[in-house]
Amino acid sequence: MPRSLLMLTILAVAVGAAEQQPPGLQVLISQTRKPEKKDKERLGFDRIDRKAVLGNLKIRYAGFVKPDEDDKPIQQKYGDHFFGCDFGRYRGNGGWNLWDFLQITVRGPDGKNHAIMGRERALGFARMQEGARGILDALWELPRGADGRSPGVLGVRFVKYPQEEKWFYLEVWLDTQGWSLSNVRTSCYPYNTSKDPARARERWTATLTGDYNMEQGAAKLDPATEWALAMYNHLSQEESGCLLVLAPHEIAGLSASGTYSVAASINPRPGCTSLRLAYGYFADENYRQALPRFRRVAPAIRKRLEELDFGLDPTEIATANLDQDDFQYLLGLPTLPEKVRQQARTAWEGLQQLAAQAHQRKLTHGEERRLADLAQAAREAHRALRQAWLNNLPLD
Repeated sequence: MPRSLLMLTILAVAVGAAEQQPPGLQVLISQTRKPEKKDKERLGFDRIDRKAVLGNLKIRYAGFVKPDEDDKPIQQKYGDHFFGCDFGRYRGNGGWNLWDFLQITVRGPDGKNHAIMGRERALGFARMQEGARGILDALWELPRGADGRSPGVLGVRFVKYPQEEKWFYLEVWLDTQGWSLSNVRTSCYPYNTSKDPARARERWTATLTGDYNMEQGAAKLDPATEWALAMYNHLSQEESGCLLVLAPHEIAGLSASGTYSVAASINPRPGCTSLRLAYGYFADENYRQALPRFRRVAPAIRKRLEELDFGLDPTEIATANLDQDDFQYLLGLPTLPEKVRQQARTAWEGLQQLAAQAHQRKLTHGEERRLADLAQAAREAHRALRQAWLNNLPLD
């Protein structure tokens, strides 16, 4: 091989290594869209399937939409919509609910309640931050008015730290004045969905102060003292369960129910526009050992939840998880096409300007999405600079 080609090969390998995903936690997003061709009741509709992975946390939102009505979701029968969370799965389909993880109801300025999941248009997943922690936003339109326009966005933010294997944090938020959260319902299948036909199984919910048999009906809980919940089983399938911690000052009412899936129904305080939750699980351990430990650590989890900054870290995101020295070096090379150079400089300067604002004030959710988009644009610009540099290397 000629020496020049050998050097180019070595450089290409080095560039490929440099373009690997940044260290820390990655947020992987995929989406497919296919027209329905088999189910007669769904002919003419498209199925959109969105998936996101944050370490050992997997989120999925799938549903059928009307492409000729700006992707309005359909609500005809089971399977038209799924919003699932794959976390804490121990056996089969157990753990947090893979199909109906979260249902959110919002209250409009007119005082009417509106269910969102499966009824309002999904705007998709947004990768907000990677590195020391992964942040993902799942976004929906608020109900459109008579003018055909939506007044704003409902968001569900997932925050995952790689070192906290058995926990993640979630924030439900609204970005529009006059709207508030009415109810948040979250559910799970402790250990598994189905039970052993030869053995009895009872679903239970434990709090810091009580233990409730779900077979005996819904349990009304006191948010002031029962803000930590463990959902698990008696009699069989006792070695795994799901854990939930809330911020009691955000909650007006709380209950637990269900003998197949177990759900916590949360009524936020009037006028509340955000709600925080911490999700966990235990596995390979009988509830008799797991519950005492959970009750001991729950106050620390609550403190972490209440003190956690769910906003983007401007210092980390300003670097866009790329080698800044390399970026600036490539920008200064005189042999690069001016168009590539200008696009890269624009992306980088826009990112730095908005990140600087984030140090001075709290960004709106819309500005945070813009910041995340600029960071992604900077990473893409860095790749374009490297490719342009490779294209201009002499081969003689």
